[in-house]
Amino acid sequence: MSTAGDIAASLRELEAGHDDIPTSILLGAGYDGEKRLAFLEFYEPTSQRIFHYYDKSGHLPYCYTKEPLEKLAFLKQRNDVVDIRAEEKMDLITDQRVLVSKIITSDPLAIGGATNERSIRNIIPAYEADIKYYENYLYDNQLQVGSFYAVKKGKVIPQVMETAVGVEEALHKTLEDSTPPLSDYIRNWALLLTQPQPEIKRVALDIEVYSPVESRIPDPERAEYQVISVALAGSDGKKVVYVLERPGLEPGPDRVPPDVEKRFFKTEPELLLSMYEDLIRYPVVLTFNGDDFDLPYLYQRSLNMNIPKESIPITRGNLMASVRQAYTSTSTRPLTTRASRSTPFPTSILSTRSTGSPRGCWGERRSR
Repeated sequence: MSTAGDIAASLRELEAGHDDIPTSILLGAGYDGEKRLAFLEFYEPTSQRIFHYYDKSGHLPYCYTKEPLEKLAFLKQRNDVVDIRAEEKMDLITDQRVLVSKIITSDPLAIGGATNERSIRNIIPAYEADIKYYENYLYDNQLQVGSFYAVKKGKVIPQVMETAVGVEEALHKTLEDSTPPLSDYIRNWALLLTQPQPEIKRVALDIEVYSPVESRIPDPERAEYQVISVALAGSDGKKVVYVLERPGLEPGPDRVPPDVEKRFFKTEPELLLSMYEDLIRYPVVLTFNGDDFDLPYLYQRSLNMNIPKESIPITRGNLMASVRQAYTSTSTRPLTTRASRSTPFPTSILSTRSTGSPRGCWGERRSR
């Protein structure tokens, strides 16, 4: 099993920025609070890994207001306000050109996201202040998630992929009687949605946490109670359940399918580090409500277990958590019995109820 230092070294390599990236599909974007830079996440199908690209343009967070410059002088006293300038924009309500003030900051939280006066949108009427910064970054750079790009010498270059057979002919017939701009929109969307989509290596993650009160969900901010098991199911066929051995508990009936590997650990840090060692090998991580519970709980519990922060492959944001080296996708759609049957594990491992239990390994209930 890898040590905490080994995992930290692997994470540094996986998170490193790249100025040259082969043709890859853009999966997402984000903001690195430590580097203070927007970044892009590209999936390269051949190597089956995520490549990170960090902004080179000097792009900064901003918002607009109709307040004149002279009324915004007080904002210039703030260390996180870089500049305030007048710009002319089209008011789509009145269909007229209007003069607005553009406020540029060094930190997205200076625009919005904080609950106090740190965020400008809480002080004055502001426009485009509710848009997530990384979304602004995508819009301003005309980048489309789901499209293919290459990065050469630090420059992101769109890649034209071969159109599916019959698409061009069908588009030509469909658009014969259409005129711009509608025909342009239809064509662009059709070409985007018919691009080749690679098989993406991915893993699903689910955790089980002990709770002394069966009906109470543990607080991920405090992470007081043991992580008693974790399940990973990969698109490569790997299925593993990591189980914590607890004194005084006898193993329950073994209902785990033969294709699922069971690993038992005497301590939580051993369980978590073994799971992290496998988790960082996947470029995409899937969870159910993971950004709100599973990932924040794992992050805080790891800190409670004295696992170094640099060895935890999870990052905490202001409102959510994600996997550091991978693209993280989370679903919050309520699970049903039908939905649970499509998961890689049977209901003895992953219950559809919040108070279900992985009784395939231990004869005791748990809480989520």
